[in-house]
Amino acid sequence: VTCVDYNQECRNRHHTSPSKGELVGGDISPSGLGLLIKSYSSVYYWRRSSTEESFFDSDPRVLPYTSERQGEAICWDAKERGYFTLSEGRNQMLYYYPYQRHNR
Repeated sequence: VTCVDYNQECRNRHHTSPSKGELVGGDISPSGLGLLIKSYSSVYYWRRSSTEESFFDSDPRVLPYTSERQGEAICWDAKERGYFTLSEGRNQMLYYYPYQRHNR
């Protein structure tokens, strides 16, 4: 497990990244090479070449996402072919976004 001070390592180096207070969910891909971080309005994606590298050596890519009421959960599918988002509360819709992989 790697602990990161997001404000220091990412925000200070990447002015296009969201601030810590805006972030509501995240997931590391099964391969350990992709990172999804979610705010209420956007999904950010970082990719690294190996698990020895930091995710925050590059700016994030913004992925497709339709804003949800209280949308706070995100996770990869098991094969890294897409990601799911979910809102708080009862009877919420589970959304799936197919994902096209890209190289750094």
